[in-house]
Amino acid sequence: MRLAVAAAALAVAAVTAHAKVTGTPTGFVVHYPSGDAPDPASLQSVMSNPAVSAIVFERGTQLFSSTLFVFKRNDLTLCGVTGNPKDVVIESSAGNVFQVEQSARITFRGLTVNTSATGGAGIYVNAVPDSTKEGFADDVSVESCRFNAYVGVQASVRARNLSIADSAFNVGGYSPGSPDGGVGVLWEDGPGLFVTRSKFATAPGVTGLSGLFVRGAQTPSSEGDRASHLLVTRNVVQGDFTVGFDLADVNGAVIKQNTIQFPNSVVPNVRGRVGIFLRRAAATQLTEDYSVTRNVFRRAHYGMWFLGVGAGGVSQNDFRGCGSPQPDVVGGTGFGDNGGAMRMNVQGPCRTVVSGNDFRSLRSPPSVPAVVMFPAVTPCEGKGNLTDRGRAVFGGANP
Repeated sequence: MRLAVAAAALAVAAVTAHAKVTGTPTGFVVHYPSGDAPDPASLQSVMSNPAVSAIVFERGTQLFSSTLFVFKRNDLTLCGVTGNPKDVVIESSAGNVFQVEQSARITFRGLTVNTSATGGAGIYVNAVPDSTKEGFADDVSVESCRFNAYVGVQASVRARNLSIADSAFNVGGYSPGSPDGGVGVLWEDGPGLFVTRSKFATAPGVTGLSGLFVRGAQTPSSEGDRASHLLVTRNVVQGDFTVGFDLADVNGAVIKQNTIQFPNSVVPNVRGRVGIFLRRAAATQLTEDYSVTRNVFRRAHYGMWFLGVGAGGVSQNDFRGCGSPQPDVVGGTGFGDNGGAMRMNVQGPCRTVVSGNDFRSLRSPPSVPAVVMFPAVTPCEGKGNLTDRGRAVFGGANP
């Protein structure tokens, strides 16, 4: 590897000036393609070298056919030369474009990451290589990146501390031409998920599952833990998704100042769309300690749906335009109703405090309450919610 000290110093200065790397790199900086890494095989070798602290991808489209592994590395940055993801495109046919294992403090910045693989992911953060081996994948940051993939960023069970900021996810079909889309960000049961100022959309003709999906303890390799310490703020979901944010088996989540806007309230032949689905799925304990505040929902069949949750709060959210004039699909996966601002499937008393929300201008008939309770139970605590004249805030129904 032609990495003289003088050349490394020049590279450090260049990457600091043009790729917007925060701080001063402590090791060598390698550009791709260059004499130090002229092809994918040599690039993989360079990425494994602990003396290298940054890989800088040059302008244009860089083609790959196999996964780029970040393996047994700490403090590595992979970034575009300008910091603008429009300028640097990573085009791959691999199932996972990048895969992080046994590594910590890995940063992706200023890249567009595309994969044409069936069910492919842009970045896979893998803390558990297989059912017989334990590993780790901690403190991965994704900044100012764009993803065109079935799954943009995916993390395995027991991954820790994934931070995503100022990025865009365009969710594609399972395979080329398929209308069945995936998710922007897929998280399992680990602690520490932070997603802010990012956008989630779907490719033309594709219906995605959700912009953000926290699967919790549903994966067989999970040990039944709930995902903890989630902070999801100031994101925009604006695509053909069934659910904006699907959050299962969480403990300690702040969902604040997000905008979720669908093209219409019902997925054709399926069921009504849901802005945020907060639920217990497979964990031994309830989803609880959640705060859903100052979010905006538009054209959702239900702005929010709670299923088997414990204590939490919902306040100062804007649900105007939610609900449907006609019932969605009856039977199967359909709700078979007109929707509303919120749907609450509860066991015993409601433990969610609902206060200060705007339930006006719903599209469901005025006889339908803003918050539909299943089964009919005592209304939730809370006050200061706004509704149109003649519409109840809470109302019971039988499952």
